[in-house]
Amino acid sequence: IESGYFREMFIASEIVASCALSDKGRVFLQPLLESGTLDFLLESDNTEISSGAASAVAKLGMSSKLVPKDEGEMVSMLQLAIDLLYDNHQGSEDQTSIERGVEILSFLTSVTMIKDELAHGFKSSNRLQQTAPALERLVELASLSGAPESRYAYGLAVAFSLMSVSVESLRKEAFEGKDITLEEYNQLQSLAKTQEEKQQSQKEEDKDSEVSVRARIRKMAAANVPRAIVKLLDGDASESTQEQLVIAMCRMAVEETARGIMIQQGCLTSCLKMDKDMGNGSELQKKIVRFCRHCIAKLLITTNPLVLTNAQLLGCIKPLLLLLHDNDSTDLQRFEALLSLTNLASTGEATKNKIVSEKGLSILNYAMFSEHEMVRRAATEAMSNLFPHCDFVSFLEAPEHLKLWVAFACDFEDNFECPRAAAGCL
Repeated sequence: IESGYFREMFIASEIVASCALSDKGRVFLQPLLESGTLDFLLESDNTEISSGAASAVAKLGMSSKLVPKDEGEMVSMLQLAIDLLYDNHQGSEDQTSIERGVEILSFLTSVTMIKDELAHGFKSSNRLQQTAPALERLVELASLSGAPESRYAYGLAVAFSLMSVSVESLRKEAFEGKDITLEEYNQLQSLAKTQEEKQQSQKEEDKDSEVSVRARIRKMAAANVPRAIVKLLDGDASESTQEQLVIAMCRMAVEETARGIMIQQGCLTSCLKMDKDMGNGSELQKKIVRFCRHCIAKLLITTNPLVLTNAQLLGCIKPLLLLLHDNDSTDLQRFEALLSLTNLASTGEATKNKIVSEKGLSILNYAMFSEHEMVRRAATEAMSNLFPHCDFVSFLEAPEHLKLWVAFACDFEDNFECPRAAAGCL
């Protein structure tokens, strides 16, 4: 590392970058970082040497509390990563620098400050390069021919998905389906933390608030990130890459003002295509399809159905009903699917016919008995929007069904909104 010779330093740089990928390897690298030995590689004028060391430091920083996350150091690594994205060796087809740059970024984007810098137009300060904002460069790379099959596709997908989520939301997602809740875990962790560590943790969460995340998503939509995601999904990307891309779309669809842009840039069509083509093979494929259906649900909650093509309008109904009927779906996914179906059912006879023909009556009726009161309310509203379809009227005329609806309408003391929807339909 300290030899000063290019070949030896380059090999050492690649070794430390590879070692940082595993827990066992990181144990050996920690002393090199703490002693300042890696600084010889980081400060090299040759990007092939410095990029490997920067990649190792980024991986160490994300996995170890011992590595200081100084803002100046973070910005320096971000600067190096962006420079690598433009370093194509004078037009050659070698993508090694681009791959390393994206790799570093995919680790750095777990830091709130880096996410904000990228979203708000961070540019390289290298005067030798006339660069566009870094986010635009990522979109450009995703749009290149062969990008979905490239080695950096997964890194782009991870960067986009991390930019569109808060630290708190990531932690909540990690505890879904676990025996312990996030709140219980936080209480246990707080017992072992000093007051200073608690304040630092709270400060980090405040920086990455819901307002900040939504602002980032708006910037991402304006920079055509949805189109970049669609470009990557249209190719032959790996299933791991596809998973991160559909997660990114789901997270971006949280912001209402971005939904129209996402539909215009092909997110809805891409989700419908994946839902149709992928099927239910492996567990990962089922998970990807579920995320696609959830993204469809989020996009259509507030979107005016009249702006959709007839194929999109009718094509969305089956995936939404399948998401609602899926035993592995969360209450949130079911609730948002129901809101979208309520929106679609309001457009006219064609959508009502489609819902009924896809066994929607039985699926919606089953959802009315969910343990979650908001799911029950949304299911009742969706059913009510099927009126005056003849099949729904016949369904409601059956004595056993009518009695249940009257019972729903009378149960206004505990949950007013659900009985109001049932009473309105009656």
